[in-house]
Order: sequence, then structure tokens, then C-alpha cells
Amino acid sequence: MNLQKLAHHQQQLGEAAKIIQNAYRHYRERVRSKRQSEEYRAAVLIQSYYRRYRQHCHFKRLLRAATCIQKRFRSMKSKQRRLEAIAEQDTTYSGSLESSTRSPRSRRAVTLYAKQNPTVDLLMNSSDRLFLRQTMAAMRIQHAFRNHRQRRVISRIIQKLMIISKLKLKLCKFWETNNKDDFDQEP
Repeated sequence: MNLQKLAHHQQQLGEAAKIIQNAYRHYRERVRSKRQSEEYRAAVLIQSYYRRYRQHCHFKRLLRAATCIQKRFRSMKSKQRRLEAIAEQDTTYSGSLESSTRSPRSRRAVTLYAKQNPTVDLLMNSSDRLFLRQTMAAMRIQHAFRNHRQRRVISRIIQKLMIISKLKLKLCKFWETNNKDDFDQEP
């Protein structure tokens, strides 16, 4: 009887252990799926914030470009009015509009305007300038390397041609010396 009770008790303990293990596995799975869903939500949130940040930066760049274009346009219009005023002054002295466009004074004004307005530089911020500088440096290095590689290929071709021509020359000399010996032996 005691053995039956003991066996029954052992069986109940085994079933209880299975139930506990099963419950623990389910608990672990729930925790893992909850953690995965939280990580997924966090990744989605980070991506949305990053997209919003990029859009904000793009908008700021567009705004800066628009204000710069407007500023440049207004500046160009005012300089154009000044150049026209200079041209009018020149026409009063020279008497014709055609000579005013060729006068040194108006040419100097136009070149001064061109030197004083680097529009492209104003459109770029410091990181864009740095990127442009690095890109140009990389392009120079790549260009120099390609030229170097091309010179090496050409020099190898020239060396091969020189070796071939030397071998041909040696072969010709060899045939000449051998043919002379053959001619000397015939008579």
C-alpha cells in the first residue's frame, strides 16, 4: 500500500513538474515575444524620428537656399541698377550706349560683381563644403592612380615590345652568322 501511495505520489510529482515546466516555457515565450514587440516598436519609433529629423534638415536646407536665392536676386537687381547708372554716366560722356558697354569702368564693375558674389558657397553649410572638399580630393587621388596604372600598363607594353625587338635582332644575327658558316662550307 505504501508502495502504491509512493508511486502515485511520484506520478503526481512528475505531472506537476511537467505542468510547471510547460507554464515556465509559456511564460518565457510570452516574455520573449513581449520584448520583441517592444524592440519592434522602439525601432519603428527611432526610424520615424530619424525620418522626421532628415525631413526637417531638408526643409531647413531648402529654406536657406530659398532665402539665399532671394537675397542674391535682390542683390543682383540692385547691382544691375547700379551698373545701369554707371552705363548711363558713361553714355553721357561717350555719347552712345554701345561704347558704354565696352568701357573699362563698366567692365570693372561687372568683374567686381562676379568676384564678390560666390552664390554656390552661400548655399552650402560647413558639412557640405567638407564633403565637397573630400570628394574633390578623392577624385584627384583616383585620377592620379588611374593615370599611374595606365602609365604602368603602357610601360609594360613598351618593355615587352623592346624585349621582342631585341630577340628579333638576336635571332637575325644568329641566322646571319649561321648562314655565313653554311655558305663558307658549301664551296
